[in-house]
Amino acid sequence: MLGIDKLTVIAAHLSIKPILIINKTEINPVKASELFDIYSFSGINTFLFQENTHDEVKAALLPLIEGNVCTFAGESGVGKSTLLNSLFGEDISKTSVLSDKSKRGRQTTRESVLYPISFCKSPSFLADTPGFSLLDFEKNSFVDKYELAQCFSDFISFTDKCKYNKCSHTVEEGCAVLEAVREGKIKKTRHESYMYLYNCVKNFKPWEKRS
Repeated sequence: MLGIDKLTVIAAHLSIKPILIINKTEINPVKASELFDIYSFSGINTFLFQENTHDEVKAALLPLIEGNVCTFAGESGVGKSTLLNSLFGEDISKTSVLSDKSKRGRQTTRESVLYPISFCKSPSFLADTPGFSLLDFEKNSFVDKYELAQCFSDFISFTDKCKYNKCSHTVEEGCAVLEAVREGKIKKTRHESYMYLYNCVKNFKPWEKRS
């Protein structure tokens, strides 16, 4: 989950609307369903994908990608390029076997490439990006600590109700976010990710933030 939350935080910070596709759901249907519940509850467009849901997912994605430039991003080895090929009917990129040592996919896609999406009526494009092994919030400040909560879509309706203007949403009395977690209005696992990321970025100076 933390890897997903890192990506959605960066997307939100850059004013990019995230869409989550949970791939290979047949491997662990229970875990896939759990992830679907967490992220759809959190206000993120979320889809479960396996081969027999191909047409259903494609139809649901169409109004979201029509007329837009979209980017697929994900960790190495999760089947990102294969998923693109399956959904969009294009040989987006060649896939490769998992690395013997790391069990992660070798990063066959080595550069970002923009492809037109042929079945959309208005000009629409898809960028396939290199896979990655790690988004290192511990060593790189992607988001300022005061901006982090606004990058969690499920926090936004509560942050302005906190007792303190610069509430960190970690331990403060009168924190509306913490109250929402206790009441089940925010998933506990999402707040756990927030806490981890907050502890990563809290000591960075504003000028150290990566653009």
